Amino acid sequence: MTDEMEQGPTPTKKKRFGKKIVGFLLFIVVLGLAATSGYYYYQYQKLSKSPVATQVQAEEEAQRMIKAVGKLMLLPKDENPTVATVTDIEKLKDQPFFKDAKNGNKVLIYSNLKQVIVYDPDANLIINVGSVNFTDDQKQPTE
Repeated sequence: MTDEMEQGPTPTKKKRFGKKIVGFLLFIVVLGLAATSGYYYYQYQKLSKSPVATQVQAEEEAQRMIKAVGKLMLLPKDENPTVATVTDIEKLKDQPFFKDAKNGNKVLIYSNLKQVIVYDPDANLIINVGSVNFTDDQKQPTE
């Protein structure tokens, strides 16, 4: 009996202890990965909501619209238009220029040329083209 005590713990106790260590280390690794993922997700969300990111996204969208409309008609090369989105067509119903427009259409306004283009990105179709009159810094499209 004393020989068994001198040999130390039995092999089954060593196996249990080893499994506990491996399980604990695995838990630590998973916890570290979850914390790192959470941190980077938080940073991504913070950056995507920043005004700079929003402006960059708007500029990229404007360039895509200009390129798409440029495939359908000749556009001025010396001026970048202001790009707007029709969000409430009910407010524009009384303006004949927007009679065929719908929510989601893009409006490209060329201030120097006094030209406005209504474009439907879903149908890849130019809805209307006209001139624009500026009065008191308000842009009002007319036919």
